[in-house]
Amino acid sequence: GGRVSVRSQQKFLNHLVEICRDEKAEALIAVDRMGYNPSNGQGSLTQFNNDLQQIEISNVGFPDVEDSSVRIFADNSDTASVLLGRADSIAANAMGSSGTGDESVWQDMIICAESELRASSISSSVDANGASEEESSNPNAAHSGNEMIDRIISEIDKEEREAEYRERQKRKGNARTVEVRATSEPVTVSFTVANPLGLDIELTEMQLVASLSCPNSGSLHSNEFTISDEQYDPSTPKIWKFHGSDKEFESPDFMHQGSIDADGSRVALVDKYNPYFVVTKKTVKMTPSSSTVASLEICPLSKGDLEVIGVRFKLLGEVWIYHRFDLPGPLLQDTQLNRSKRVRGESMLLKSKIEEEMPSLKVTITPSNKNQSTVLQGQTSSWILKLSNYGYAPAANIMLKTNAPWLNINDETGEEKDEYSPTSHCVGPSGTLMKVPFEGTNKAGILQPGETVEVPVSIRTSGGGRQDFYILCRYELWNEDSQTKFASPRHRWARKLLSIPVYPSITMSASLMPSYVNNGEHILSVELMNYRSDRDSGLDINFDNLCVISRHFEVKQLQGQFISDGVSNSLIHVDDEPSALEVGWQERVTLHYLVAPIAGAVGPCNVSLLPLSNDGNASVVKNGDAKLTDFICRERAHDVFSSTLENHRREKERLLAEQEKEGQPRHVAQIRRAKTTLPGGESNLSSSSNEPVAQPHPTSIAHLCPSEGTSNINVVCSWSASVGEGGQYETIVGQHHLRNLLLRPQNKSKGCPLAMTAKHVEKVCHDFDASSHLDVDLEITLRNRLVETDVDFEFALDHQPEFDFVGTTSFKWSLRGGEEITVPMKARFYAGGVYNLQSVRLTVLKSEAPLPYLFPLQWTILVEEGS
Repeated sequence: GGRVSVRSQQKFLNHLVEICRDEKAEALIAVDRMGYNPSNGQGSLTQFNNDLQQIEISNVGFPDVEDSSVRIFADNSDTASVLLGRADSIAANAMGSSGTGDESVWQDMIICAESELRASSISSSVDANGASEEESSNPNAAHSGNEMIDRIISEIDKEEREAEYRERQKRKGNARTVEVRATSEPVTVSFTVANPLGLDIELTEMQLVASLSCPNSGSLHSNEFTISDEQYDPSTPKIWKFHGSDKEFESPDFMHQGSIDADGSRVALVDKYNPYFVVTKKTVKMTPSSSTVASLEICPLSKGDLEVIGVRFKLLGEVWIYHRFDLPGPLLQDTQLNRSKRVRGESMLLKSKIEEEMPSLKVTITPSNKNQSTVLQGQTSSWILKLSNYGYAPAANIMLKTNAPWLNINDETGEEKDEYSPTSHCVGPSGTLMKVPFEGTNKAGILQPGETVEVPVSIRTSGGGRQDFYILCRYELWNEDSQTKFASPRHRWARKLLSIPVYPSITMSASLMPSYVNNGEHILSVELMNYRSDRDSGLDINFDNLCVISRHFEVKQLQGQFISDGVSNSLIHVDDEPSALEVGWQERVTLHYLVAPIAGAVGPCNVSLLPLSNDGNASVVKNGDAKLTDFICRERAHDVFSSTLENHRREKERLLAEQEKEGQPRHVAQIRRAKTTLPGGESNLSSSSNEPVAQPHPTSIAHLCPSEGTSNINVVCSWSASVGEGGQYETIVGQHHLRNLLLRPQNKSKGCPLAMTAKHVEKVCHDFDASSHLDVDLEITLRNRLVETDVDFEFALDHQPEFDFVGTTSFKWSLRGGEEITVPMKARFYAGGVYNLQSVRLTVLKSEAPLPYLFPLQWTILVEEGS
């Protein structure tokens, strides 16, 4: 019980080695008395003589292996672990390494990707039979008016219910399933080993102890028993290497085979060059009273049931030490007795089911410019997405899922696409699920084992500070059977996380005001401000052009905004870039444009490219430029999908809360919602016509600017800047978006629903000695900005002490959607001067309460005295 000296510890180890070397028979008897009890192996060693059996000591406390620290995960040299699909494990790397991302985000992406694929009928593993019946019978099904989004939300609800059920079963202990792994893919087992002695020790030939039973052959291979083979020459071992791993594997020591039948008979394995599994062997050196984490690998070579039993190693290069893992299982919660007695089930951590060879994809993404260091908000840059198949089977149907529409797959085919086509090879309405296009060695879209493809992509950063960009890659096992209608190929997931610090760049805002000149025209004012803070100097930003996307409006640039007279030098366009507008640090510039409706029938989407230079003429881009429009199209699709999903989840929570209060009187709001709900789950947004209408893809430019949406425009500002330090500078580009700027709202508006313009002369001369007053014609036009809603209002003119109004000065009126009224009157002046004729007060008559509006406008007129 006292402290043992280092000298006594060393003497004990020396005596232990001498006994095992010189007194083998007695040592074997002592080992049996120490409690060595292999699984299903009592009496199986009696058939071998002592010459074949080796001495191995178990149940000793040095070195000490901590069973609670045992972890098992797929071996992968990449920082982001490659995880398996629905049929496999989707748990995170158990080592908890940094940079793996938020597990809840990964799970939401997996559920959304699976739901989109099934609802869109893209994946070959999707079986959509009976989906409509289940959706119609579900009272909580989404009814947003978009059939595709409703279908996907229904699939998401189904996935979440299945996940909750599996989690409940796991807590109860009824869903204890083993991991499903692939043949020829290494698996890493890590654990903590401690040295309780006061001297240095060296553990050699450390390897895992396991067994693998193959139902096809009826045999079991294991290295659990210390049985040597006299015919095997250990000096010439066979070495195995596998894709994606630089480690060397070999057949474990004491490998033997037997029958799966529980008769206990086993024979020594003669041919050690064809084992069912191979392992790595390592040497661990430990200092006194230290601990370290040991990682050992095992790779199955045959299909069957694999179980990792323990670990063995040599002490002092002569004595075998064996430690059998003893892992407690989960607490059983299925019965009251099990809960009260805290009964544990069987642990499945170290058990695996080995199936056929699978593809194993490694995802890497690198910038095309290796010297790029600073990343600004809104910056767009070119990257290379590299997909490498380190598995032993071809991969097909490779899909990419991101947490936001920040990655765009470039179209290298050069084919012209119409405005109804999806952008960036998107699948589904979320704008974040894309099918990776590539040309394989043998067949397009098939990635063979050992093959690597590079896909050019563009990345647009958003947000501020350190941003996490998630990439989830889904791929399927390809074979001839997977191409049949009823085949369901297995699939897997690969994860990649980009953590990028994003610095501020610019802020962009816009406002729209009705034009006072022509009916239906508006003035678009775009305000840009430079907020860069990535370095101390050289923070200028060049604004290259402004792109306005609309189907019903065209944009014209107001002339004379870039003349240098009286303007800060920083606002003059750069000499070597005549189409750029340079703005210094924390400077603000406001640009004005005329937005006019397009006359005639509804045509294709109009993409106007406005250079930011003096008297620059607008150019129209046919079907849009992918570099300008792809990101904004996918952002709109993602926002619509996310908001619909969020509203559906809030509605589900509300329904659940109401169900908990059954039997209580209903609230007035509940009665109103029940009356407005359509029977049979129909949407009030459905088309009145039964004729099939070609619907644009949610990520297409036609969906960004729908033909029925007559009141919105979208703005994209392209900019460039110089970044870098130490004499190494580079030019980066970026873009900022403003989506869905409403010119004429459909039903409601945040501001006044009425637009007001005036027509009058700006300058007049009159001889007040000859006539005491002057009457000037004034026409005030009021237009209902709402397209589908009537507006009741009251018109009134405030009294002005310096002049009078002659005519109708107050009345009540009602304007239908888009209708206007012109009020003629006269302004009477009694002396010369400068006057502001804007004295109108409008009061919108609503059912709740009248709402008055004052307009901060100036209708200025100059009255000169003279003959």
